[in-house]
Order: sequence, then structure tokens, then C-alpha cells
Amino acid sequence: MEEKLIKKRFDPEKRFMELGKTKIDLARLCRDARGVEDDLRQAIKEDWGEARYNDWDTRLYPFAEASDLVVQDDVLLNNYPPLYTDIQTVCSDCDNGPCDLENGKGLCGLDLDPFQARLSLRVACRGCQSQFMDTRDLLDYAIKEFGLDKEVSLGARHDISDQALSIAILTGQYVRNLSHLERALAYAEAQLNKLFLASHQGTGSVFDFENMTFHCGSVLLLVQGVSELVKGSCFGFQRGADRDKLEMDHWPPPNISGGLGNIEKGKPVIAFVGDNFLPAWSAINHLKDKGLTERFEICAPGPVGLDIARFYDRVRIVGTMVNAGKWIRLGFADVIVASTGCSHLDILGEAKRVESKVIWVSPQGLGGLPDRTDSPGEELIDDLIGGLDAVWVRDVDKVGEIAVRVAQGLKGRGNYLLSEEKVKEEAKRCREDCDLCFNACPNSLLIGQAVRKAREEGLSALTPIEKGCYFCGKCEQQCPEKIPIRDLIVAALKKRVPDDKFIMRSGRGSVPEDEIARSAFTLMNSPGFCWILSCGGSKDMEDVGWLANEFTGKGCLSLIAGCGAVEAARYFDREAGKFLFEKFTCEYAVKNISSLGGCTAMTFLQEASAHWARTGVHISHYANWTEVADITHRLMAPPVIIWGRCPERMYAVAAGLIRIGHQVIVGPNAGFAWKRYLVGNHFDRSKWYVWDTASGRKVETEPGQEHILIPVETKEEALTVYWGLLQKPGASVSIMRLLSLTPYIACYEKYFGDLPDDWQWFVTTASDLPVRQKVRLLKELKEKWGWDTEGVTIKKARHRDGRLLTTDEFAHEYSTHEARFFAKTPKLVTKKAKENLRKEGMKI
Repeated sequence: MEEKLIKKRFDPEKRFMELGKTKIDLARLCRDARGVEDDLRQAIKEDWGEARYNDWDTRLYPFAEASDLVVQDDVLLNNYPPLYTDIQTVCSDCDNGPCDLENGKGLCGLDLDPFQARLSLRVACRGCQSQFMDTRDLLDYAIKEFGLDKEVSLGARHDISDQALSIAILTGQYVRNLSHLERALAYAEAQLNKLFLASHQGTGSVFDFENMTFHCGSVLLLVQGVSELVKGSCFGFQRGADRDKLEMDHWPPPNISGGLGNIEKGKPVIAFVGDNFLPAWSAINHLKDKGLTERFEICAPGPVGLDIARFYDRVRIVGTMVNAGKWIRLGFADVIVASTGCSHLDILGEAKRVESKVIWVSPQGLGGLPDRTDSPGEELIDDLIGGLDAVWVRDVDKVGEIAVRVAQGLKGRGNYLLSEEKVKEEAKRCREDCDLCFNACPNSLLIGQAVRKAREEGLSALTPIEKGCYFCGKCEQQCPEKIPIRDLIVAALKKRVPDDKFIMRSGRGSVPEDEIARSAFTLMNSPGFCWILSCGGSKDMEDVGWLANEFTGKGCLSLIAGCGAVEAARYFDREAGKFLFEKFTCEYAVKNISSLGGCTAMTFLQEASAHWARTGVHISHYANWTEVADITHRLMAPPVIIWGRCPERMYAVAAGLIRIGHQVIVGPNAGFAWKRYLVGNHFDRSKWYVWDTASGRKVETEPGQEHILIPVETKEEALTVYWGLLQKPGASVSIMRLLSLTPYIACYEKYFGDLPDDWQWFVTTASDLPVRQKVRLLKELKEKWGWDTEGVTIKKARHRDGRLLTTDEFAHEYSTHEARFFAKTPKLVTKKAKENLRKEGMKI
């Protein structure tokens, strides 16, 4: 960097520092350290290793732009080129349009493929908006209540080595108070503004837009981290990091009673819908002050319910957010306090049908409601009890008492559900030659068939489609007979309400580094990690629980966040007589499953994976995205399953998780509606290599992690693909290969009736092979793949280029069995290795 820029951007008194016996120049580490000099100096002093600094050419990017973080993005997009769906050929994004891009570039110079990438970026940006807005409202409220100097942390067992990774890795900040969170959130908001502008006006390449889509996901995970810090530090959300780690095998306890069947009849019911938990916090504090907690039912679907469970264990979590419309039309709630969320639904229309009162709390209006924030509370209470359907009140402190008193004052509502006789009568209007409803259904439910069966069988015939229906209403739009199909479905739901019960644990929050390090001792007896996310709405509501049970039962360390925790909690093991969260304990260890919390707790999935760079390799995460992401992608980040209906928010979350190193499996039906996938090709050997960081030598590896974003159709396929993606390129410990390859081969043969077509590429020694199938597989290697085997040993292995090599030669030329450190790009090798590469003519 030019000296005049250094003088402008670096305080002379803070530019240099000592690390052991080494003098460090911050100007050589980052382009601009203004505003974070003290944080970077502290991170270097307390969280860096002197030897690593001397060996590696580390570059830091505080408050990073998308274009700062291209090194890892280039690795991903080179190996996994985007595959776009739902191709749009006409662009009308500006007043020069419309331009037909099938016939050439648009007037702005944009080509067809970059236009698809721009649309993908737009989806991710839209997916961020509601959570950004909710976090801004929450942080502003916290600052007013507690002041900018209010200290924040993720819990007592966190320190500088693992504090708020999702924030620090992008900003370089060591977050300690609300003022730090204010700066972090302002940075994220500025980034989203730039990304949104590019999603409408950008004229870059496919890579440029995909780099920005990844960045969009990263800043969303940062914003979720801001939200979690505020919730835990200011509003008393329970956190595992505040507990002794020896308690964590049974904490939190399985004491949350969920499901509609657990709502006690005869009590006033207040339901909270959306992302904003503050109205619930206000209402519950009012109930506690008045000694009324036993006399009211507090209910919520989705993320707000999971948030409430972390400070109030009497909450009834009734389901997922995408199913909220179905629960509302059931009429279980007297008062609904609503805010914006991840899913769109007609709250006013649905609530009015069943005489539930609505209090809307978000800053933007709803359905033309007048803003009544400044109206006296008594007036609002009287209006709602007197017959007004809904009010808009933006003061969350005020809303709590209003909701309680309105619910207390309502006299009773009518029953608007269809009787069984009326259901049969409506079903008779269904035509035999139609089935337009089936074609319209995103979950491909056999709606017409079920409705016709209901003519004779009544409500029981509708139960299968009710469980798979998330109330989108597309079937009714297509029905030529105008049958009120959703009313039929809600009537079927009412019949099974008494049995709709489950037990779950509340969210634990973050996973501190001491638990991550402790878990390493158990991983040698496990296939690995499993992360599961879901918004609900899958065709079979037990899919998520089935998957969680399969993975955890096979010894995985399983984490789950968001509405997926609710779906998993419904799984009941009849043989054990327990629900999923009762069956398994919950510490961060193998054969355990932990719920992290609601939507914003998804940030802890990234942190749990990326902390391994610090725990295992001693790489500090402060403004050090590239090195951390490389380690995480190659070695530690497990596949993530995203299941069910996937709102746009999940599209952005997936982008963020992919960028830090995860592989994402989406399904079943909703996964095929995504704008783009990132699919690899294990037959293309040019894609599968790493760089020896010590020497700079390029080494071919097995094609592990074949895809980083791939759709599947069934839970069985998801299970199989998961085990396939768990094969890591360069997993140098034989026991780890054995533990991951065993379930992959077994699962593939069970569900597809044959060996996978790539298993042989993950074998380097006979010790890698599943014990019970070793003899058969060695015979297969010899007869089909040309390996030289004798008994239960491998004498010579067949390289993918056709050469037959001794095991020592094979270990040197294939994979990473020399127990050395490798990177996916030559830009991340040591200083000495870079010198070697430059001598060979590489510009680096």
C-alpha cells in the first residue's frame, strides 16, 4: 500500500504492535483498520499464534464488502457452477426495457445468464428484509431501554476467542456493548442497500452476482447474531453458555408442552404471530405482575413461539409459521398479536372469519388500519371488546396489557367450522374428471381424491391431506366448483386437535468453544455432525423428526434451529414411548440433539462450524473470513438439510451457510422451486484438488462434497445424499473415512439397491472400508476397478488417472494422507510455499 494511504488510514501509535517477539504492522494485514484498530490489536494479542503469523500471509478485511471476499467464493463457484431454473428471458428492470435477452445483450449490456444470477440475488435480498427490520426495531428498543453502554455477550463461557463470530468475521469487531451492535447492524443495512441496488441495476458477470448473493446470506447471519445478543443480554433469554458445561446433557429440560391439544379449554388464549417477541414479553410481564399466568394460555407458531420458550416455559408452541393461517382459521385464539414474519398470510381476513381480535404491531400498516398508537389504552380495549376487528398499535409496552385485558373481556365466539355433514355435502360437488387442485398444490397432495372419498368417509378421509397442507390456497383458486377446500381441511384439523400434542426442549442458544473442543473427543466414534433446518410445510409433517431420529440414532451430533425444532419435536418413538427430545439428551456431543432456538439462532450453526478453525488450527476469526471459510469448507462444516416449504429468508440463509463451507440439501417439493442450485460433477477430475500449504504442491483428492446446493425429492434420498456429501476431500484420518463411508454405502444399497458409483474414490487403505463389508468391497475393488488386493489388505491402489500405485505412492499423490495442512486455493498457502510457486511462474 502507498505510504500516503497508510498515513491516512492508520494511527501511527496503533499501527505497530508486538506479538511475542514479532513486530506486526497492521498496514500489511488490512487495507483500512480505521474504527477497529483496538479490536484488531486485542484479537491479535489474545487470539493469534506468533508462529502462524510468521508462516502465513494473512489478510484481514474489517467491515468487508462483497468484493473483498472473492477468494473463497471463487473456489466454490469454480467447482460448483450455478444451475438456474425458471429461466426468465425478458428484463424489464429499467425504463430502457423490456429487453429480450435470448436474442443478445440488453441495452445496459446485461446477458441472459447474469440476468438469472441477478434475479437470484434479488430473491436473497428480499429474504433478508423482514429479519433486518425486526432486528433494527429490537436494537432500537433495547438502546432506549438500557442505553448504548449496556454490556452484551453470548454467555459467561464465551470470551474473545469465540464471541459473536458471525459479527466479528465480517467486521473485525470484538462486540461488548449495544453501541458495537449498532455499528454492526448499520454496516449490514448499508451492505443490503448496495446488494438490493445491484439486484435491480447491476450489470456484472454471473460470478459478480453470485458473490453478492453469498454476501447477502453472510450479512443476514450477522444480523441474526445481533438479534441473539440483544435477546440474551437484555431480555433474559436462557443461554447454555451461562450454565456449567457438565449440566448440558440434560439442559434445557424437555418441559415445553406444544401442540393445539395442550391448550387448556376455558382459558383466554393470546396468540403471537411473526418475528417480534417484544409484545409477548410485555404481555407475560403484565401477567406475572398481576399473578395471572395460570389463568391465560400464551400460544405462538414458529419463531416467536421458540423465542418465548426461552424466557417463559408455559408457552404453547402450536406449529410452524408457514402453517399459521391454518391455526388461525381454526379459531383457537381470542386475541392475535401479529407482526411481520417470513411468510405472507391474510391475518385480518382469517381472524375475522372466526372473530379473533387482531393487534398489529409492526411499523408498516396492514390492510388500511388507522394508526391507533396514541389512542388511550382504555379506548382501544373498549373498541376491541365492543366489536372492532383489529387495531394497529406500534407501542409494544402498551400492547401487552391491551392484549391481556381484551382476551379477558371477550364473552365468547361462535363456531364457524364445518360440521361433518356439511363437509360431506360440499364434497359431493367435486368432479371426477378434474383434479386441477392436485396440479396447483405445491406439495402434490391428492386433494381431489381425498375430497371425493369424504363424500362417504367424512373428515377421516381428509386427515392425510390436512397434515401436508400449509394453507397456500392455490387449490381453491383453481377449483371450478368453488369448493371451500381449506374449510374442509380445517374441519379435519379440528378432529385431530385432541391428539396434537408433543414435548420439546427450548433453545439453548450458542455453543461455546469449550464445548466444541470437548466434543472432539467423541467425534472419533461418530459419522459426524448433522444440521437440520425447516420452515415446516412438508408433505409429511413427520419427515423432519424422522430425519433427526435417523441421524442422531446413528451417532451424529445433531443441531436444529428455527421451526424445524417444532417439526422434529412431533416425532414420537412408539417403541421407546418418548418424543424425540425426550429420547435423546442434548449436550454438544455425539448421539445428542440440541435445539438452538428460533429463526435468529440459525446464526449459531455457522458459528458452531467455523469455530473449529480456531479450536483445531488456531486461526482467529476477526475480519479473517477467507482463512476460516477455507478450513470450515474442507474439514468441518457438515451438510445442512433444509426441509419443507422454504420462504425466501431460507434462500438467503442457505447462501450464507454455503459460503462458510456447508453443503445444503433442499427438499422435498419446495426445493425444486428455488432459483438456482450449485451442482458439482465428480467425474470431472480437474475440479478435485488441494494445495499443500507447506510446499505449494497441487494434489488430486477424492471428489468429496460433490454438490453444495442440491434438491432431493424424498427423505430417504436426503438421508442418502447427506451421507454422500459427508465424504470430505482429504479426510486424512482413516477412522473418519470408515465412520462416514459405512452409512453411505449401507444407505445407498438400502434405498437404491446398489453400491454408489463413487465409493471407490474415497478408499485409500483397507482400514477405510466398512468392517462387515470389507471382503466383498475388496473383491469389488480388485475385479471391477483393477486394484491389487490380497486377503483383507490393499497392495496397490488404482489412481483415477489409471496408474497402479503402491500404498505409499498413492498416499503421496492422492488425497492428503501425509497428515499435512492443505488449502483449496494457492492464495492460502504459506509464505514459503508462495515463493516456490512464484519461482514456477505462478502469479500469486
